[in-house]
Amino acid sequence: MTKKAIILGIIISLVLYINAYGFAADDSQPAIVLDGAKIEAAAYICGGNVYLPLRAVGEALGYEIQ
Repeated sequence: MTKKAIILGIIISLVLYINAYGFAADDSQPAIVLDGAKIEAAAYICGGNVYLPLRAVGEALGYEIQ
């Protein structure tokens, strides 16, 4: 009886542990918001860092980019 309870406990723990990663996964793209206005440019995540297109951010700040 105790052997069955231990195996059942391990199985339940594994099922809950595996499902936690499914909820944490997020495939959405980060939004770029500057002074409350959303910038329509594609930011992307690589290696835990968020990279922004410099031209779009500079133009949103009012700089002229050649």
